[in-house]
Parts: sequence; structure tokens; C-alpha cells
Amino acid sequence: MCGVGHNITFSVRKRAWILKDHRVGSTNQMLALAKALDLDYELKNIEYRLLISWLPNFLLPGIWHVDKNKSDNLDLSTNRPEVIISASRRCALVAVYLKKPNPSLKIINIMRPEVAHSFFDYVILPQHDLAGKSDNTIEIIGALNDSYDQMQKAPKMDEIHQDVGDFIGIVIGGATRNFDFTYKDAAYLVKYIQKAAQNISCNFVITFSRRTDQRVKQIVKEAFESSVIYDPSEGYQDNIYFSILKSAKYIIATGDSISMCSEIASSGKPCYIYKPLGIIKSPKHERFINQLVNNKIASLLGEDTKLEDYNYEPLNEVERIAKLIKL
Repeated sequence: MCGVGHNITFSVRKRAWILKDHRVGSTNQMLALAKALDLDYELKNIEYRLLISWLPNFLLPGIWHVDKNKSDNLDLSTNRPEVIISASRRCALVAVYLKKPNPSLKIINIMRPEVAHSFFDYVILPQHDLAGKSDNTIEIIGALNDSYDQMQKAPKMDEIHQDVGDFIGIVIGGATRNFDFTYKDAAYLVKYIQKAAQNISCNFVITFSRRTDQRVKQIVKEAFESSVIYDPSEGYQDNIYFSILKSAKYIIATGDSISMCSEIASSGKPCYIYKPLGIIKSPKHERFINQLVNNKIASLLGEDTKLEDYNYEPLNEVERIAKLIKL
């Protein structure tokens, strides 16, 4: 029997929709934010009408660019959310459309919405975008992620490979529209890694991404044939990526992905990024890598690099901004 005078309170998680399209990186950022805000979230898949969706936002009234037949139901009359999270410009329009008849609905957009910031409760912008600020803008370094939590959950590398000892984690991505990465670049990468690590008694643990070119893989596998190498194309069940970030003594990564570089910057380990001059085509991407270097979070891997121990405050932007958002 309950005693008189004891008040029991229950915390009810706010219902949220995450508006996702084909961009996996954007979805991962929204998921990381929803988890950090402890939202009871539901993914809403958005499909676009071909050709029309590429028009600039000022030519796309309402949700004219959305293919309603292929998208999830956005009817707010049942199971109405209290929060909507969107990312980039096209999903941002959907969030604004849904808020207009529902002014109490909180909407948060990650990255530039390409419409007035005043439509949103919060706009989360990477500093490297150099976008205009407003009262509801929160700036971040890099891309949001839940790497800190993932690393806590991941097994230590010596639980997977008992004889691995101290090791250098090498994370290799691949070419993108903003990053040229050829087999010749891979050859220089191998050379720089071997030279940087020549006075350090460490093993290597290497993982490729699904974008890594086969010729790049071959060069790396031949150079580090006695090392632990994980190739996702070979059907490994375990993803050791976060075990690498958790357990490595040093981390070396290619600079092709802002998300990946943001994740390694969350590790707290000395980070070295391979970014030869001219390999990055995007000024925003270049600014981000330089920001990590200028903030002494990461160093660039070059011909004369020597791996050294250093300390920095690990990036955990999603937890930082979650404390700033009031819902």
C-alpha cells in the first residue's frame, strides 16, 4: 500500500518524426540528435518527384516536390508528433509545411535549410558552412554523430583479436565528388604511414569503407599483409570500426568524409588525416579539415609526419547542443 504524501512522477518522452530521404549521412545526424534529446522518434521516409525536387526552394511551394505516393504518410491528425527533425533544404520545406497549421510543433533543421531561419525553432549549422547566423542558430564543428555512445558499447579490440596489443588504427575511405582518391594516392598513403610509424612498436588494424576502390585495397593489403584488415566487401559480420576508435593508440584516416573525420575526432586519440594538397574539391570540406587542425584536434599526415601523443577534448557536439535545445 502506498504511503500518503509520496508523489510519483513519470517522465514522458516527446514524440518526434525524423524526416529522412536517401541521404544516409543526414539520417545518421538526425538519429544521433533524436537519441541525445531522448525523443520517442519515428522515421518518416520522404521520396521526391523526379526533376522537380532539384529546383531551388523558392520555386517549390509547400511540398510540391514530394512524391506522396511513395513517401510515408504525413497526416498529423493521428499520432501527432511534438517535434520534427529535418536535414538539408528539401526535407526542411516539408517540416515548414507541417508546422504552418500547427504552430506549437517544434521543428529543428540540421544544415542549411535554404529558407528563412525564422520558420524553425532551431537551425543547427556546421561552422565550415559559413552560413549566416540568427537567434535560433546553433553552430557545430563537423557532423553530428553518436560515436561516443557507440565506442562505449563496442568491445575492446583485444576482445576480438587477443594478440593485437598496442596498435595504430587505419580508416580508409574512398573517392567522392569532393575528394579524389586514386591508387597513386593510396601508394603515398602507405609510404607516409610506414615512415610515420617506423619508430613506434605498434601493430596495425585497418578497415576499409564500402567506397574503397579495389586497387586501393590491393595496395594496402600488400603493404600490410600481416596486419588485421577488415574489408566490408568480404562479408564480415562484426563492424570493428568503433572498436578501432575505442582501442587504438593512434588513428590515421583518409580525409574524404566529414562524418568519418568527425567520428575519429570524437575518439580522444591522436588523429592524423591524409589530405594531400589539391585532393579536396570542396572549400567547405577543406575548411572543416583545417578547423580540426587549427583546434589541435587532428594533424595532417605527410611525408615528414611522426606519430606523437597529444591530448584534446574529444568532440561530442550532439551532447553539447542537446543541452542547448529546449523543447
